[in-house]
Amino acid sequence: MPPKGRKKAYKLPDPLPEGDVLQDVRKKEWRLGKPIGQGGFGMIYKASENTSGKTKSDGTYVIKIEPHENGPLYTELHFYQRAAQVDQVAKWQKEHKLSHLGVPKLFGFGSHDSDGTKYRFLVMPLFGEDIWKKYLACNKKFTPGLVFALAIQILDSLEYLHEMNYVHADIKSANLLLGFSPKDKNKVFLADYGLVNRYKPDDKHRKYEEFPKKGHNGTPEFTSIDAHLGVSPSRRGDIQILGYVMLQWLCTTLPWEDKLTDLNYVMNQKIKYSKDISGLLKTCFSSSYPNELKTFLDHAFKLKYDEEPDYNKLRALCRTVLKREGIKEGSVFDFGSQSPTDAVPNGSPVQSKKRKATSKEREPAPKGKMAKADKPGPSGAASPRAAPPKKRTASAKEPVKSPVRSPLQIKHIVTTPGALQKKASRAKKAAKTNGVSTPSRRIRKIKTKPSRMVASSTQTTPGLERRASKRLKLTLM
Repeated sequence: MPPKGRKKAYKLPDPLPEGDVLQDVRKKEWRLGKPIGQGGFGMIYKASENTSGKTKSDGTYVIKIEPHENGPLYTELHFYQRAAQVDQVAKWQKEHKLSHLGVPKLFGFGSHDSDGTKYRFLVMPLFGEDIWKKYLACNKKFTPGLVFALAIQILDSLEYLHEMNYVHADIKSANLLLGFSPKDKNKVFLADYGLVNRYKPDDKHRKYEEFPKKGHNGTPEFTSIDAHLGVSPSRRGDIQILGYVMLQWLCTTLPWEDKLTDLNYVMNQKIKYSKDISGLLKTCFSSSYPNELKTFLDHAFKLKYDEEPDYNKLRALCRTVLKREGIKEGSVFDFGSQSPTDAVPNGSPVQSKKRKATSKEREPAPKGKMAKADKPGPSGAASPRAAPPKKRTASAKEPVKSPVRSPLQIKHIVTTPGALQKKASRAKKAAKTNGVSTPSRRIRKIKTKPSRMVASSTQTTPGLERRASKRLKLTLM
């Protein structure tokens, strides 16, 4: 059984050696490959059915593993056993005439002992990149066509879960994975069922009850208002969460992302905007937005706690956008041609609660130098930083001249004391030759060090200040 008490910190597993063989409850053996990701509770490894050879990099399986006393994988396992058997998923998919349903298959599960520690594990399909990586690679903005194409497949998965009396409660970019093989690049899978919940435990919907001590469960950016209030998750919560995810994909930043650590603030902002969808969209978009997004959000926030969402209506909204954008449903998702330079580490299953710009996302210009304009990525999208004024390019015969010298440049042209004396001597001779008399003045040697800045002419030394004060006293006496 999983540990009781949600607030208890989960124990992370020690890394298991590559090549270990794990046996599931059906006595089938699986060979561990290299680790490819780590979540808040466990590790993810490449895996192979071939226990005699090395796990290939293009294998088709992964193993999720966590210490036995942890809870999320236990919850996920029971969801698969109750509601996501391979035959169940295939039957529902056929009845609804779908070519794809994004609920992952479970190939095996069991327990494993290593160095005195007991682990629980699941064997799952190997997926491709998560949508969070793609989102970062697209400078945190998706096109309307892409957003609503993804939404159609996510709605199919949610409808299946809801018919099985479960809700997901943690829909987000990091939990949405593309297929691994080239033929599955047009398929998105809803993964990570660690927060899945039965909203109809006895074929009867749970009652609406607020438990503040259980509040704010889920990912702060997207979790539902019900979850913030400590209410057990429901179908309307999943639709609200999906709405927040779509909104972020289209506008880059949600209004409450500036204070994600203040969960009451996040909750109050969501409550405020749930009553004013037009105000929410005006805050998020400086210009136009798809009208279908407003209709989607209106539907999500008008649902009663125990009401079934109108999946067909929501999918129809999405198809309207696809038709307008000239996108064929089921075609390969168009993420643009940008390379994922800002992507999170490969295989990472967790989206951070608060994302700060990385050094690659927001790199300041070096001190003492003019910031260069960012080069556009392969897709031609320029960096969000403001471009500096264009520099004038000099010809081969005309060197570029800096209009202002920085202190770093000035120190290289400070002349030596000997050169100063020679310069003064030449000036004196030139004056005599021209018949101009110059006052006799002793040239004082100046000791300079390149690394020191020249003192301001307005500064006075403490000794001079004391002598001036003494003379002033004598004058007044």
